[in-house]
Amino acid sequence: MHDTADFDRSRPTRSRSDRAFWGAEVKYQGGDRHEPYLFGLTQDDQNNQRPYNERQNFRYDSRYYGAGLSGELFPRLRYQAEGVMEQGESQAYNTATQPRDLSSDIEAYAFTGALEYFFNHETSPRLVTEYLWGSGDENRNRPANTIDGNQAYTTDRTFSYFGYLPTGFSLAPKISNIHVFKVGSSCSPVRDRSWMESLETGVNLYAYLKDETAGGISDNRVTGDKRLVGYEHDVYANWKVFTDLVLGIRYGVFYQGDAYAQKRERHFLETSLVYMF
Repeated sequence: MHDTADFDRSRPTRSRSDRAFWGAEVKYQGGDRHEPYLFGLTQDDQNNQRPYNERQNFRYDSRYYGAGLSGELFPRLRYQAEGVMEQGESQAYNTATQPRDLSSDIEAYAFTGALEYFFNHETSPRLVTEYLWGSGDENRNRPANTIDGNQAYTTDRTFSYFGYLPTGFSLAPKISNIHVFKVGSSCSPVRDRSWMESLETGVNLYAYLKDETAGGISDNRVTGDKRLVGYEHDVYANWKVFTDLVLGIRYGVFYQGDAYAQKRERHFLETSLVYMF
């Protein structure tokens, strides 16, 4: 991860990351329609602090233990559920009156669950509903940062992770101190012309709520202690123009809720061409 920006954007070396990961997963595939699995992951912070900060140290060492289950409930109805417990040690945010090197125990949790129904139609319509939750901490204004992060002598209860989960195009929050509710659908609307049959279109609707109202989320523009973060609707289209060329268009609008000092719309538009060789 040397060429990747660190998830703690408050540390002096935030433009790079030096972390070691060890993990393992065990999955049982002997069932007819259900697949349970267990996994564990350890993350070791090996970043060097340069330049040196006399008043603040930076460190985040975490361990993740999880279990999940996926499969088919009924014909064309699939499900997925996963729970994660996070433990470890994080560096407390210290003022001038506190020791520079003061750690906090991590005790955080996360959950994801989804239902996906495939309709029996030539356009392959699909309906998805999903819920994601990452625990929060009322003492953390910035979920991933040490500066303005967890207060000294308190347990760090904000779930922080290294990876990606799709949570919308415009807000795209990390699953930290937040509840995410999603309903979406997609289909391949054109089936009578072979040059357009690979076109897929879809729409997703999101609602976002804080877990701990006094804590912050990954969007640092949230300054209030209200629970409602906001709503978002996204639309997208993916078209395989040729066997090795894919065109993608994504558009999302986020409507800010009471957790923001000012309510306004935020728009996101992305177009992409992917060539595979």
